[in-house]
Amino acid sequence: MLATLAVFRVSVAGASIGLAQAALDEAARHAGTRVQFGRPLAKLGAVADMLGASWAELEAARLLTYKAADMARVDPAASLHFSSMAKLVASETSGRITDRAVQISGRFGLVRDSKLERLYRQARPMRIYEGSSEILRLGISKTLVSTILAGDTMQEGLRR
Repeated sequence: MLATLAVFRVSVAGASIGLAQAALDEAARHAGTRVQFGRPLAKLGAVADMLGASWAELEAARLLTYKAADMARVDPAASLHFSSMAKLVASETSGRITDRAVQISGRFGLVRDSKLERLYRQARPMRIYEGSSEILRLGISKTLVSTILAGDTMQEGLRR
Protein backbone atom coordinates (compact mmCIF):
# COMPACT_ATOMS: atom_id res chain seq x y z
CA MET A 1 0.00 0.00 0.00
CA LEU A 2 2.82 2.44 0.85
CA ALA A 3 4.50 1.68 -2.47
CA THR A 4 1.31 2.61 -4.31
CA LEU A 5 0.99 5.77 -2.26
CA ALA A 6 4.58 6.72 -3.15
CA VAL A 7 3.79 6.41 -6.86
CA PHE A 8 0.51 8.32 -6.56
CA ARG A 9 2.17 11.16 -4.67
CA VAL A 10 4.76 11.50 -7.41
CA SER A 11 1.97 11.60 -9.99
CA VAL A 12 0.28 14.46 -8.10
CA ALA A 13 3.64 16.23 -7.96
CA GLY A 14 3.97 15.81 -11.73
CA ALA A 15 0.48 17.15 -12.34
CA SER A 16 1.25 20.11 -10.08
CA ILE A 17 4.40 20.85 -12.07
CA GLY A 18 2.46 20.82 -15.35
CA LEU A 19 -0.22 23.06 -13.91
CA ALA A 20 2.36 25.54 -12.55
CA GLN A 21 4.20 25.57 -15.88
CA ALA A 22 0.99 26.39 -17.75
CA ALA A 23 0.19 29.22 -15.31
CA LEU A 24 3.72 30.61 -15.55
CA ASP A 25 3.57 30.51 -19.36
CA GLU A 26 0.30 32.45 -19.29
CA ALA A 27 1.70 35.03 -16.86
CA ALA A 28 4.90 35.50 -18.88
CA ARG A 29 2.92 35.85 -22.11
CA HIS A 30 0.67 38.47 -20.53
CA ALA A 31 3.57 40.32 -18.88
CA GLY A 32 5.53 40.36 -22.11
CA THR A 33 2.71 41.82 -24.19
CA ARG A 34 0.70 44.00 -21.80
CA VAL A 35 2.01 47.57 -21.74
CA GLN A 36 1.66 49.73 -18.63
CA PHE A 37 3.46 52.98 -17.90
CA GLY A 38 4.96 52.93 -21.38
CA ARG A 39 6.62 49.50 -21.20
CA PRO A 40 5.72 45.81 -20.93
CA LEU A 41 4.70 44.61 -17.47
CA ALA A 42 7.63 42.18 -17.54
CA LYS A 43 10.02 45.14 -17.31
CA LEU A 44 8.46 46.40 -14.08
CA GLY A 45 10.44 45.34 -11.00
CA ALA A 46 7.63 43.73 -9.03
CA VAL A 47 6.37 41.71 -11.99
CA ALA A 48 9.88 40.67 -13.02
CA ASP A 49 10.50 39.57 -9.42
CA MET A 50 7.36 37.40 -9.37
CA LEU A 51 8.21 35.83 -12.73
CA GLY A 52 11.81 35.11 -11.73
CA ALA A 53 10.86 33.66 -8.36
CA SER A 54 8.17 31.52 -9.96
CA TRP A 55 10.51 30.09 -12.58
CA ALA A 56 13.23 29.28 -10.02
CA GLU A 57 10.74 27.63 -7.65
CA LEU A 58 9.19 25.66 -10.51
CA GLU A 59 12.52 24.25 -11.64
CA ALA A 60 13.49 23.30 -8.06
CA ALA A 61 10.15 21.50 -7.62
CA ARG A 62 10.59 19.81 -11.01
CA LEU A 63 14.03 18.46 -10.05
CA LEU A 64 12.77 17.09 -6.74
CA THR A 65 9.84 15.48 -8.56
CA TYR A 66 12.18 13.86 -11.10
CA LYS A 67 14.36 12.50 -8.27
CA ALA A 68 11.34 11.15 -6.41
CA ALA A 69 9.95 9.58 -9.58
CA ASP A 70 13.24 7.84 -10.26
CA MET A 71 13.43 6.59 -6.67
CA ALA A 72 9.80 5.39 -6.80
CA ARG A 73 10.60 3.52 -10.01
CA VAL A 74 13.44 1.65 -8.30
CA ASP A 75 11.89 1.03 -4.85
CA PRO A 76 8.53 2.73 -4.22
CA ALA A 77 8.13 1.62 -0.59
CA ALA A 78 11.58 2.87 0.44
CA SER A 79 11.11 6.21 -1.31
CA LEU A 80 7.83 7.28 0.29
CA HIS A 81 9.49 10.19 2.12
CA PHE A 82 10.88 11.55 -1.15
CA SER A 83 7.54 11.11 -2.90
CA SER A 84 5.95 12.98 -0.01
CA MET A 85 8.49 15.81 -0.24
CA ALA A 86 8.03 16.08 -4.00
CA LYS A 87 4.25 16.19 -3.69
CA LEU A 88 4.44 18.76 -0.89
CA VAL A 89 6.91 21.05 -2.66
CA ALA A 90 5.31 20.75 -6.11
CA SER A 91 1.73 21.30 -4.94
CA GLU A 92 2.65 24.25 -2.71
CA THR A 93 4.75 25.73 -5.52
CA SER A 94 1.88 25.29 -7.94
CA GLY A 95 -0.40 27.20 -5.59
CA ARG A 96 2.08 30.08 -5.26
CA ILE A 97 2.76 30.27 -8.98
CA THR A 98 -0.89 30.27 -10.01
CA ASP A 99 -1.56 32.93 -7.37
CA ARG A 100 1.26 35.08 -8.77
CA ALA A 101 0.06 34.48 -12.32
CA VAL A 102 -3.38 35.82 -11.41
CA GLN A 103 -1.74 38.78 -9.66
CA ILE A 104 0.39 39.56 -12.72
CA SER A 105 -2.59 39.22 -15.07
CA GLY A 106 -4.86 41.40 -12.96
CA ARG A 107 -8.48 41.32 -14.08
CA PHE A 108 -7.58 39.09 -17.03
CA GLY A 109 -6.56 36.34 -14.60
CA LEU A 110 -10.04 36.15 -13.13
CA VAL A 111 -12.18 36.14 -16.26
CA ARG A 112 -14.64 33.27 -15.91
CA ASP A 113 -13.67 30.19 -17.93
CA SER A 114 -10.30 31.65 -18.94
CA LYS A 115 -7.30 29.33 -18.91
CA LEU A 116 -5.70 31.08 -15.94
CA GLU A 117 -8.91 31.11 -13.89
CA ARG A 118 -9.27 27.36 -14.50
CA LEU A 119 -5.64 26.70 -13.52
CA TYR A 120 -6.11 28.76 -10.36
CA ARG A 121 -9.09 26.61 -9.34
CA GLN A 122 -7.24 23.39 -10.16
CA ALA A 123 -4.16 24.29 -8.14
CA ARG A 124 -5.90 24.24 -4.76
CA PRO A 125 -6.94 20.57 -4.67
CA MET A 126 -3.36 19.51 -5.50
CA ARG A 127 -2.45 20.41 -1.91
CA ILE A 128 -5.08 17.96 -0.66
CA TYR A 129 -4.86 14.93 -3.01
CA GLU A 130 -2.87 11.95 -1.70
CA GLY A 131 -2.28 13.60 1.68
CA SER A 132 -2.70 17.22 2.66
CA SER A 133 0.35 19.42 2.98
CA GLU A 134 0.00 19.47 6.76
CA ILE A 135 -0.08 15.67 7.01
CA LEU A 136 2.87 15.34 4.63
CA ARG A 137 4.95 17.74 6.72
CA LEU A 138 4.20 15.61 9.78
CA GLY A 139 5.34 12.41 8.06
CA ILE A 140 8.43 14.04 6.55
CA SER A 141 9.40 15.41 9.97
CA LYS A 142 8.94 11.99 11.57
CA THR A 143 11.22 10.40 8.95
CA LEU A 144 13.85 13.13 9.41
CA VAL A 145 13.95 12.76 13.20
CA SER A 146 14.05 8.96 13.12
CA THR A 147 16.85 9.05 10.52
CA ILE A 148 18.95 11.39 12.63
CA LEU A 149 18.27 9.50 15.86
CA ALA A 150 19.28 6.25 14.16
CA GLY A 151 22.71 7.80 13.63
CA ASP A 152 22.39 8.35 9.90
CA THR A 153 23.48 11.63 8.44
CA MET A 154 21.08 13.33 6.08
CA GLN A 155 23.45 12.52 3.18
CA GLU A 156 23.11 8.82 3.98
CA GLY A 157 19.34 9.24 4.23
CA LEU A 158 19.28 10.89 0.80
CA ARG A 159 20.96 7.93 -0.84
CA ARG A 160 18.19 5.57 0.23
